Amino acid sequence: MLRKLALLRSAAARFKSTASSDGNPGKTTVSPLSIQSGPVVIEQRSKFQAHIARINSASDAARLVEHVRTLKTNKKATHFMQAYVLRNGACSDDGEKGAGDVMLRVLRATGQSDVAAVVVRWYGGVNMGGARFRAIGGVLKNLITNNPSHSDK
Repeated sequence: MLRKLALLRSAAARFKSTASSDGNPGKTTVSPLSIQSGPVVIEQRSKFQAHIARINSASDAARLVEHVRTLKTNKKATHFMQAYVLRNGACSDDGEKGAGDVMLRVLRATGQSDVAAVVVRWYGGVNMGGARFRAIGGVLKNLITNNPSHSDK
């Protein structure tokens, strides 16, 4: 798993985003990815937003993460939790211990394959405890459910 995360980071370091997007809900294209972004959801003063894309490789997952990190609206975000499923799954908590595992479970439970997801959190000053995992999993599941290209899996 560490090797996969190292591959993600090295691919992200080489990637230059070619898309212009403001992080608003909807569809964005970052060659060769078609990214779906959900709405920003506020839970206990923290904000959460999910992004998802079909991928063919770990480097595609890294492109998604790098693109989401570079969005102007995400400059003050505190965490970029991520997970992807190819043949095997991988995830990263980005300091939000256990969040990547929650996301990976949502991807698997909804029957996803060849997909990467990033949930962005802007910390609102309130320690949420277990509610943060419900929020992280909830925004991701909501995006998958409301996105026809992902919910039919």
